[in-house]
Amino acid sequence: MDVLYADVLLPLPLEGSFTYLVPPVFQPSLAVGCRVLVPLGANKQVTGVVMGLHGNKPAKGRLKSLIDQLDTEPLLGEETLAFWSWIAAYYCCTLGEVMNAALPAGLKPSEADADQLDRGTQRLVDVVYPGAEYADSPELLLEVLPQLTKAKKQAHLLNVFLTNMLTHSSEEPILQKGIEKRTLLDQSNATGAQLKALVERGLLEIRSIPAEPSMEAQPLQAPALLNEPQNKALASINDQFNQYPVCLLHGYTASGKTELYIHLIKDCIEQGKQALMLVPEIALTTQLAYRLKRVFGDELGIYHSGLNVRERLDVWRQVGRQNGCKVVLGARSAVLLPYHNLGLVVVDEEHDSSYKQQDPAPRYHARNAAMVLAARHGAKTLLGTATPSLESYAHCKAGRYGLAELFFRYADASLPRVEAVDTKDLKRRKKMKSLLSPPLLEAMEAAFEAGDQVILFQNRRGFAPMVTCKVCDWVPKCPQCDVALTYHKYHGRLACHYCGYEEALPTRCPSCGEPKPSPLGFGTEQVEEEVKVRFPGISTIRMDTDTTRASGAFTRLLDRFQKGEAQVLIGTQMVSKGLDFSRVRVVGVLNADQMLAFPDFRAHERAFQLMAQVGGRGGRRDRQGLVIVQTGRPDNPVIRHVVNQDFTAFFNEEMMVRQLFGYPPYGRIIHLSFRHIDQQIVRQAALFYAEACRERFGHRLLGPDQPQVGRVRNQYRQSLLLKLGLDESAADAKCFLLQQREALKADARFRSVQLVFDVDPV
Repeated sequence: MDVLYADVLLPLPLEGSFTYLVPPVFQPSLAVGCRVLVPLGANKQVTGVVMGLHGNKPAKGRLKSLIDQLDTEPLLGEETLAFWSWIAAYYCCTLGEVMNAALPAGLKPSEADADQLDRGTQRLVDVVYPGAEYADSPELLLEVLPQLTKAKKQAHLLNVFLTNMLTHSSEEPILQKGIEKRTLLDQSNATGAQLKALVERGLLEIRSIPAEPSMEAQPLQAPALLNEPQNKALASINDQFNQYPVCLLHGYTASGKTELYIHLIKDCIEQGKQALMLVPEIALTTQLAYRLKRVFGDELGIYHSGLNVRERLDVWRQVGRQNGCKVVLGARSAVLLPYHNLGLVVVDEEHDSSYKQQDPAPRYHARNAAMVLAARHGAKTLLGTATPSLESYAHCKAGRYGLAELFFRYADASLPRVEAVDTKDLKRRKKMKSLLSPPLLEAMEAAFEAGDQVILFQNRRGFAPMVTCKVCDWVPKCPQCDVALTYHKYHGRLACHYCGYEEALPTRCPSCGEPKPSPLGFGTEQVEEEVKVRFPGISTIRMDTDTTRASGAFTRLLDRFQKGEAQVLIGTQMVSKGLDFSRVRVVGVLNADQMLAFPDFRAHERAFQLMAQVGGRGGRRDRQGLVIVQTGRPDNPVIRHVVNQDFTAFFNEEMMVRQLFGYPPYGRIIHLSFRHIDQQIVRQAALFYAEACRERFGHRLLGPDQPQVGRVRNQYRQSLLLKLGLDESAADAKCFLLQQREALKADARFRSVQLVFDVDPV
């Protein structure tokens, strides 16, 4: 038999692939796209994907052999591997980083994962993967779990749990999601105290999970009948798809865009193709899942990073099969699934910045990647939103995308009335005695008397962005980041929102000894406290990162508000996205100026979108809603366009600024971030790199300079911003930038400096 070599891609931030010798036993069935287990370094084993098979022995180095072949047939098709390669090239990252992001954990087991765990947990991890000799006997796991030899009832309880959790598929043993607490106690004849003991030891975990409606016993339903405006919009979309691969659906909030999505998806799967629907937040998948499930049943798969290993693995495998999932609903990571016959991609709330992955690499934009994915499959892409991104709308105006419109609210609901309240003038006249302006307080009072609900939007969590000593101006700062610590009154703590550092609020100023520092500014916690003081009998719900961390918390809070268990919903930008409440009559935007003042060329665009989106949550049925925007600059053009609800005027005005300064869509942007623990070294590295690039890019390369937050997690930062004209080759520019990064690394002074590329930052 001829000698065969395999080029193997590993899920690591390393350039290129690694070549291994293929043992004769694997040669007949091994193919490109199969997973293999390979040795790495002295004593590590890592799962990789075969990218190529050949008979060319590498010129240098002693080759190691594959340890095992994990797939009898290719797990990944050529189209998926080609899409991965596009992501790596476009977003300036390694193919291994794309692989690491794309494959769920259950498909890339490695010894490196288990090395970080204690011995008992290692055995539990091993059960998830094939090849464990004790996989059929959960009781054997008890031999390696600590401290249970004398606690026989606890050991029995754990054994019953493991026996229930361990199931076997045709491919490997897997752990199920969980078991109901009452069922576990009944089966094991155990007490709550024994269960509590296992929880305290960290061996089990108790979670409150909202019950999801079962669709198994219900017959599938046809999509809802469309009204006349929806039918016209649907016909327009199909007409646009005859001319363009991408169509933007620009429709009011509460206009019924989701029903159009469902009709288009149904048409797609009836043609024997797959459909993908992306949403910007994991929480939105829960809301949409019920609506899609009742139409598509078991043909629907849900995929996002909040699911457990088994759930993600099941959907991942189903999507790649001919008779698997026909419809996928998911957040941005769903774009990385191995689709085999994609016919339609729907990107809901296409303007949302959450579609952009920030850290770690690949720093891809799911909307843009989805359009490339669709094009590779010959599929159509529908972008839906009430507030289009300026780039998408500009592409429509330039004739690159189709445009369909739905300027009609469902059930003839009127658009809310928007008013700007001049808080600066109210303060000057000493009439602003609260976080809530008199007009907003009056509107809230009227809403409560009518049995209606209120949403208050403040895009900052915590009680106050900082605290300060009124005597000496001392401000507590994070020891690891160059930011003030945010005050969280509920926990009595100061916290850094960049690295997670926390400390207790001091009772006295450590600088001058004055009593307790005072809060400066306000966040959602302070808003909630103010509402409770002003309206003692009114129930509130606060929705921000602090209150929605627990599994299912977002859905539970929304469900409570939907049922009318609270009259006021207070939250950050998460309350602006895709929510439909029939009883909301008043929406308050408490600090519009904070969004407008952010030092970024997209600040005005994001501010307009957020205010328009959160305002659209009000007045969705028989009565007109009211949106009150509190601002010290009511004459600001962005505020004026929000009040007039005039997207076209805002678009035209903002595009003039973009064109003047060469910002997207009139140019492309690449942001480069240098990071190092030594401030001088990172500054020198940025200057060295900028000098090497300046000759080619000239004035289009801005910086280096220190970003707004100059140190995060004890790493100092420097930034460069490269503007590329539309007539320039972005691929050539990226190639040059990567070459200069290698030159930077070749200098011993800068070998440990991290250089991060962010292509098309948001």
